[in-house]
Amino acid sequence: MQKVSAALRTEVSQREQAEHERRVAELRWRAVFDNAVVGMALADEDGGIIASNQRFVDLAEAQPSAARGGRLAGCLPESRRAEFETRLAELLAGRRQRIEMEILRQTATASPAWLHMHVALVAGTPEFPRFLIAFCEDATERKRTEEALLAARSNLAHAARLTTIGELTASIAHELNQPLSAIVTNGNACLRWLGAGTPNLREAGNTLNWIMRDARRASEVIARIRAMMRKGEANWEPVSFNDIVREGLEMMRSEFARRNVAVSTELDPLLPTIQGEGIQLQQVFLNLALNAAEAMATVDSRPRQLSIRTAPQAGEECGIVVEVRDSGPGIAEDELDKLFTAFYTTKTEGTGLGLWISQSIVESHSGKLLALRNPQHGMSFRLLLPCEPVSPHGISAIAGDDFAAPAVKQMPRMV
Repeated sequence: MQKVSAALRTEVSQREQAEHERRVAELRWRAVFDNAVVGMALADEDGGIIASNQRFVDLAEAQPSAARGGRLAGCLPESRRAEFETRLAELLAGRRQRIEMEILRQTATASPAWLHMHVALVAGTPEFPRFLIAFCEDATERKRTEEALLAARSNLAHAARLTTIGELTASIAHELNQPLSAIVTNGNACLRWLGAGTPNLREAGNTLNWIMRDARRASEVIARIRAMMRKGEANWEPVSFNDIVREGLEMMRSEFARRNVAVSTELDPLLPTIQGEGIQLQQVFLNLALNAAEAMATVDSRPRQLSIRTAPQAGEECGIVVEVRDSGPGIAEDELDKLFTAFYTTKTEGTGLGLWISQSIVESHSGKLLALRNPQHGMSFRLLLPCEPVSPHGISAIAGDDFAAPAVKQMPRMV
C-alpha cells in the first residue's frame, strides 16, 4: 500500500512539475508574442486570425476584436487581397514556401506607411492542426532609404551621361560635319544644275533629295545627344537592343577610327524586343564600348578588335544576351570582383563610376552584367536582360558557353 501511495505521489508530483513547466513555457511565449518589436499573428489554414499582438494591430490599423476575428487578407489594401488569397492557396498546396508582400498602408487617420508582411505555414501534429504565423514590420524608413539611394544613383547616372557626352564631343562634331559639308556641296551643285542655260530639273531634284537625307542625318545625331542629356522620369517602352547597338556604333564611329579600333557585329535578327528605358540602356552600351576602346589603347602587337554580339537567352524564359568583347590586355583574376565597386578603376584618369552605374541600370531592368576574362586576350562584358522586368536579380545568370552566337563576321577596319 505504501508503494502504491508513493507511486501516486510521484506521478502527481511529475504532473504538477509538467504543468508548471507548461505554464512557464506559455508565459514565456506570451511575453515574447506580446512584446515583440514586429507584429505577429496566428491564423488558421483559411487565414482566419486566432491571436495577434498589439504591434500587429497597430501596424495593420485594425481593431483588436476585428484582428482576432478577422482574416489576414482583411489587413491588406483591398487591391492586394485577391493576390494574397492566390498566394495563400499556393502555400497550402505546397507550391511556395512562404508569402512575402510589401504593401502601402494609406488611411485617413495616419500618414502613408510601407509594411512588409511575411506569412509561413507551421506543420501540424496529431495533437493540433497546422496553422499560419504572420509577421508584419514597418518598412517605411527602409523604403525611404532605397528611394534616396535610387535618386542618388540617378543623379550619378546623369552626371556620367554628361561625362560620356564630353568624351564623345570630337566624334559628335565629326558626325555633324559630314552631313553639313555634304549639304553645302550638294546645295552648290543644285544651284549649278538650276543655273545652267537649260536647267536640269531631274539632277536638281536628285540633289535636293540628298540634301534632305543629310539634313535628317544631322537632325538624328542632335536628337540622340539631346535625349542622352535629358534628365527626367524613366520612359519604359519596347526597346530593340539591336537598334541601340547600331545607333551607339554610329555615334562612336569617329572615336573608333581615331583609336584605330576595328568593329565587328553579329546581331541576331530574331532578337526579341524588351521593355526598358532606352536612353539608360544606350548609356550602358556606350560605356561598355568606350571602356573596351580605351582598354585597347596600349595594344600594338595585335589588331584592336571590338566584337559585339546579341542573341536570345537560352531556355524557356524570354530574354536577351549582349556581349561586348575586346582584345585588350584584360585584368587579373582577383580584380574581377572589384570591377563593379563604386570608385574602383583600372584607368589612370577614370572615376570608377561607369561600371557601377551601368550595373545599377541593368539591375533596375531585372538584369545582370557580368565581366569575364577571354581565353587569350582582353575582356568580355555580358549583359543579360529579360523581356519583361520583374524585380532586381530577376533573370538567371548565364555563364560559360551558354551564349552560343554564330561566327563573327569581320567588318573592314574603319579609317
